[in-house]
Amino acid sequence: MATQNLTRWYRKTVRTQQTSLMDTVLKLRLKPYQNLVPRYTKEQAISWRFSYVPELILDQKYKHQLITESSIGWDENDQVLFVFRKGVLGDAEQLQALHGLKAMGWSKCHRSKRKELKRADWFNRSEGQLDPVPAEEVNMGFGARSYIYDMGSEKKYYKQNQKAAPDLTPLLLEMAAKFGDVLPKLFGQQDARVKLPFRLQNLPFTTLTLLRSAPAAIHVDHNGKAMYACMTSVAPQKYTGGTFCLVQYGLSFAVTPGDLLVAATSENEHCNLNPVVGEKYSVIAYVKKVVTNNKRLRDEYIADPKNPGGRRFPKRKRSAAANPLQTR
Repeated sequence: MATQNLTRWYRKTVRTQQTSLMDTVLKLRLKPYQNLVPRYTKEQAISWRFSYVPELILDQKYKHQLITESSIGWDENDQVLFVFRKGVLGDAEQLQALHGLKAMGWSKCHRSKRKELKRADWFNRSEGQLDPVPAEEVNMGFGARSYIYDMGSEKKYYKQNQKAAPDLTPLLLEMAAKFGDVLPKLFGQQDARVKLPFRLQNLPFTTLTLLRSAPAAIHVDHNGKAMYACMTSVAPQKYTGGTFCLVQYGLSFAVTPGDLLVAATSENEHCNLNPVVGEKYSVIAYVKKVVTNNKRLRDEYIADPKNPGGRRFPKRKRSAAANPLQTR
């Protein structure tokens, strides 16, 4: 399906949908996990932030359940907590994304502004790995403070990464489509919030985080409530580790190439349970809710010379923000 028709098609699906979510669950053979109850309190999860699970001081070993098949889970408030789909992303899309990822310039995680990534190299070495792949990151898309800005625009690799980014578009398009297959209503709600030009290639995402062999410590995404992140892995060869975990619920997922995990990461602490051995790329697409706040922001901003790549409210001339995932 053409990219430009994806949003229109799903909005129509939401309006005309006749089947229930449980019909979709049965059709796609998703194992349902209903009324999931946290194993650990929210207070505990907050107190663990920026630590890795092996560092936690607990009365007994941290317990988690590994989810290995396509499934969907609801929390104790009957809100969708996760959707996990095994092997639904195409090989061709993964291969093209890998080409783009390898062509990018990466920033070292020990210099990251994100506290949960600063010790990723240490964690990869913590179980005796002598020469781990360096933990690195790339952030793309849009963030917002008092102005909307292009993430990564201050980096020396900015132009290089803008050139490589379109190779990720087919994979991101497929991730969005698989998200919408299961949760068309949530897809439509999230999609409707994201205004042009702050939309990655007409998809319901504003922001993209790319990680290279970079396990994250316990944290929560500050994207706003009711925002779902979509994530997958891409790898040139076999690797181990980097298992994703929803910490409070004790649920873990080995998100391998071809898999898709959609999770409520803006409301639930999460992390990677174990070090990454080998080269593993994580592709995480999500919405920064502040970018969609019409009370504070507008659809178009002009360049801010004090903040390279930034956009401020225009007094006269309007200019659309650059989109890093425009089709070549």
